[in-house]
Amino acid sequence: MGEYKKINIKVFIFFVFIAVITTTIAACNYTKVRADTTSGDPADLANALATAPRGLDISDPTFRLGEFYMNNYPGLNVNAAKVIDRNQSAGDKTGILRVTNDFNQLGAIWSNIDEANYIDVSRDQTMSMWLYFGRPVNSAQPKEVGDGMAFVLQNDDRKLGAISMFNEDPAYGETLGVWGADFDNENANNMTSDLIKTSIQKSYAIEFDTFANNLVSFGAINGKGVSFDAGKTSQHIGMNYPDLESTYLRQIVDIIVDQKHYFSMNHKNEEATITTGGSFDNMNLTDAQWHHMTVKFTHDTHTLSFDYDDKNLDGTYKAPVKAASTVLNMNHFQLGDSNKLRWGFTGSTGQFMENNLIVFESIPSFVSGDTSASIKNVTKNYTISAGDHVDVGDDLDFTYNLNYESGAKEWSDILASMNLPSEVTFHSGSVIYNDDAGNVEEIPLSEYTNNNVQHQLLQNLSDTNKKATIVLHTTVNSVDRQTEVGESWAKFASDNFIINDKAPNFVIDVDSLNISTNPSGTVNYGSLDQVPETIPVTGEIWYSKVSTINPNTIKVKSSFNGGSEVTTSATGSIGATAPFSLSIDR
Repeated sequence: MGEYKKINIKVFIFFVFIAVITTTIAACNYTKVRADTTSGDPADLANALATAPRGLDISDPTFRLGEFYMNNYPGLNVNAAKVIDRNQSAGDKTGILRVTNDFNQLGAIWSNIDEANYIDVSRDQTMSMWLYFGRPVNSAQPKEVGDGMAFVLQNDDRKLGAISMFNEDPAYGETLGVWGADFDNENANNMTSDLIKTSIQKSYAIEFDTFANNLVSFGAINGKGVSFDAGKTSQHIGMNYPDLESTYLRQIVDIIVDQKHYFSMNHKNEEATITTGGSFDNMNLTDAQWHHMTVKFTHDTHTLSFDYDDKNLDGTYKAPVKAASTVLNMNHFQLGDSNKLRWGFTGSTGQFMENNLIVFESIPSFVSGDTSASIKNVTKNYTISAGDHVDVGDDLDFTYNLNYESGAKEWSDILASMNLPSEVTFHSGSVIYNDDAGNVEEIPLSEYTNNNVQHQLLQNLSDTNKKATIVLHTTVNSVDRQTEVGESWAKFASDNFIINDKAPNFVIDVDSLNISTNPSGTVNYGSLDQVPETIPVTGEIWYSKVSTINPNTIKVKSSFNGGSEVTTSATGSIGATAPFSLSIDR
C-alpha cells in the first residue's frame, strides 16, 4: 500500500512538472502568434478574424503587452493578451489584439511611452478602435459570457505590470484587470481602503462589462468577486476611478451565527455625464459583431469623452448607441511635470469566456491628422452645402483635404477610396501637395470603377509635407425627375492612420421647358363653319436655365377637341430655342 502511494506521488509530481513547463513556454511566447491560436470558441474567433475591419500595424514596440506574474511562479507571465494577424490580403499588416480567448484569463496591453505612444495631456487627443466581445458559447445560455474589457488611463508605478492583484497574484473575473479585487469577504477588517489597493493605481477606466456580477446573498458570496454589479441584470458600461474609495460601497450580510461583507461598485463617477443612450445598462455587447469606439481628450477642460458604436463596419458614420463624458481630476494621476499619460486595455474571463479583441484605427502618437470633404459647383462657381440644388450638366469638383498635424510616424502609403454618386460621371482627378501647383500627381480614369475612385498617394504626409488636396472632376448626369443624391463616403487608410469623411448630399433639378405658340391664347371663331379645315401653329421651346437646347430631343404632341393625338418633332440646329410647326385638323 505504501509503495502504491509512493508511485502515485511520483507520477503526480511528474505530470505537474510537465504542465508547468508547457504553460511556461506558451505564456512566454506572447509577442506574436498566428490567427489559429487555440480558443475556447474557435468558430467565433474565426468569424471575428473574417469580419475584422482594416486597422493599424501594432507589431512594432509602440505597444507593449502587460507583464504580471503568479506569486509562486515569478518567471511565468500570465498575460493572456496576444497580437494576431488579420491576413485578409497580401501585405495586410492589420494587427488584432486578442485580450482573452479562454476561461480564467487576464489580458492587458499598454502604450509604450518610450516609443512616444501616450496621451499628451497638454494637447487635444483623439483615438479610435474597433471592439469585439465574442458570443455565448452556448446560445441557449446567453448570459454565460464574461467578463469584458476596459479602456484604462494609468500612471501606476508598476507601469507595464499594472493589473488587479490579490495576495500578490493577478486577480481575474469581475475586476476586468483594473478594478479592486473583492476576494476577502470573510475578513471583518477588510475595508474599502484595502480594496482600492488591489486595483490599478492612479487610474481611470471605462468598462464594457459583459457579465453582471450581482450575487449578494450570504451563501453566494464566495471570495471570488461576485457582487460589483449588485442591482444590475444586464451587460453594461461603467466609468470611474478604480483606486478611489468613492467607487465602491461596502455592504454587510449576516446570518444568526456568522457575517460576511461584499463591495458593490458605483458605475459612474460624479462628474460623468451620459450624453447619448439614457443609461449604461441593457447593452448587448456579446453579439459576435465589431463595435467602433471614438475616444477624445480635450486638454483645456480635462474632458474625456467616448462615442460607442458610432460607425458602421463599412466605415460610414452613424449616431452612437452610447456616449458619455467626464471632467478628469488630473491631479489624481500624479503626473508632476510630465504630460505623458499611459493608456491601454485590460480584460478578463472567469467561469465563462469570450473572445475579447481590439483593432486600433487611429492613435495620436502614430499620426494625428484630419480630413475635410466638399463639393464645388464649377459651372455656377459656389461651394455646395448639404441639400443645395444643382442642374443637369453642371460640372462638380469633389475635393478632399488631408492634413497631417503631428505624430511619431509619417502618414505613409495612403490609399484613398472615394465613392462618387451614380448620378455623376467621373472624368479625371489630381492630387496637389502643400498647395504647390508644381507638385501634382494625376488620377487617371482607369482608377474609377463602380462609382469608386481608388488612388494610392505617391507621397507620404509628414512634418515637412503636411497637406494633400485630392480633386475629382465630374459632371451631373441627366435625370428624368428631381433627384436627391445622398452623402458620398471616402476612406483614407494606411498602416498607421485610418480616417473616414463624407461629401454633402445635394439635389439635382430637372429644368422646366417653356413654350410659345402662334397663334397663342384663345382664338374665337364665330361659328364652326368659320373654323379652317387645317389650323397652322408655329412655336418655340426653350429651357428656363440651360442656355441651349437640342431640337432633336424635343417632340410636341397636339390634339383637337379630344381627337387623335399628333406628334411633331422640333426642327433646326442646337441653339437657344427649338422651333416647331404643326397643323391641327378640324
